[in-house]
Amino acid sequence: MKFLISFVLACASLVGQALPFPGPGNSIANYVGPGNITSGAFAWWGLRAYSKAKAGSVAVNVCNVSDVVCADLSTNASTGALVITTIGGSDCSMVTCTVKILYDQSGSTSCTGAIACDLSQATIAFRPTLTLNCIGSLPCMTWTTSQKLLAGSLTNGAGSTFSLSAVGERTGSTSSFADLTGENSGTYQIGFNNSTNTAFLYAGTVATKASVNDNSFHAMQGLFKSPGTSDILYVDGSSSTVNAGNPGSTWDGYQIIAAEDTGPAAGLGARLATSER
Repeated sequence: MKFLISFVLACASLVGQALPFPGPGNSIANYVGPGNITSGAFAWWGLRAYSKAKAGSVAVNVCNVSDVVCADLSTNASTGALVITTIGGSDCSMVTCTVKILYDQSGSTSCTGAIACDLSQATIAFRPTLTLNCIGSLPCMTWTTSQKLLAGSLTNGAGSTFSLSAVGERTGSTSSFADLTGENSGTYQIGFNNSTNTAFLYAGTVATKASVNDNSFHAMQGLFKSPGTSDILYVDGSSSTVNAGNPGSTWDGYQIIAAEDTGPAAGLGARLATSER
C-alpha cells in the first residue's frame, strides 16, 4: 500500500472539497495546502506542508538502515514540498529508509496531555519505508503487511459528525481489507474493501463504493453522521450516500494503518499520500 502522505482528522466541512495530492507548489505566495482549503483539523500528517504558514517546518523523522542515524526532514519554506536530504550520509534512494515519526502539523493539541498527535513507531519492522520518486518526483510512504504508525488517545473528541480523509494506492492482496487510516480499535476506518477495485467506509457497518481501481492512487474522504444513515463516502470527488454505522462521539488512539486488518498478507502493498482527521 502506498500513501502520498497527507492525512487529516477533520471537522465535517473538509469532506466534499477536493483533497489535493501533496505537490511542490509554485512559491510561498501561491502555495496552497490542505489547511488553507479547510482549517480546523484535529490532526494532520503529511510529506508536504499543511498550510502556507507551515511551509519550512519539520514534517517527518526518517531513519537509515538499523536506525544508525535518524533525522527530521522539513518542508521547503517556499514550495511546501518535503526536502529530501541524506540520513547520516545514507541516500534513501540507494538504501532502505524507514519513517519513524510523522509530525502533526495541524497546530492542534488534541491528544492526551494537550499535546500534538504525532504518529510514531519504535519498531523498525513495523514502520513504512520512505519511497522517493513515487509519483513523478514526489515521495510517499510504502507499507506491507501489518505496519502502522500510532498516536495516543484523542482528548479533543470529534463529536458525532466528523470526517476522515486519506490518499492511497492498493498494490496487492485485493481479497483482504486494506485500511488507509482510522482509530486504533478499528471503530472508524476508511480504505480498500476485501474485493477488487472497491473502497470502504466503516463505523460498525461496512459501506462500499465500486469502480475504485487498484494499482492507482485515490483520494478518499468519509463523512460520518450519527446515527449512520446519511454518511457520505467520497472517492476522487465522486460522492455516495452510505450507511457506515453509528460512529458515536468518542475516540481512543489514532493510527495510519495502510495494511489489511484480517491478518498478515505477504502480498499486501500500500502507498499513502494523505491522511487527515
